[in-house]
Amino acid sequence: MSKDRKLSQILNDLNNDILPLELDYSIKENDPIDISKIQYNAFYRNYEFYQNKFPDGLQNLPGFNDYINYVVESKKNITPLQELESLQKIHELQIKEENNNIE
Repeated sequence: MSKDRKLSQILNDLNNDILPLELDYSIKENDPIDISKIQYNAFYRNYEFYQNKFPDGLQNLPGFNDYINYVVESKKNITPLQELESLQKIHELQIKEENNNIE
């Protein structure tokens, strides 16, 4: 099937009780599902999520576990969107400061 099928062909299929491929949103067996994307909302607040953001070897530093626990606790009531918006505001403030320093 071509991606460039005309609307008239699609409507003709519908009129003949044929579901056009363009409107078939069923999951095929070969469609891969990324489990990590499904699990994200359930696991973004746990210890392993934040630990995995750091390179290997840092977990051997003294206080690393305490720091990760602090991060988990401090982000307990913050959604990923809120965290992203906060980082965006910080970035915008840094740009404004840099522009003020240039002038």
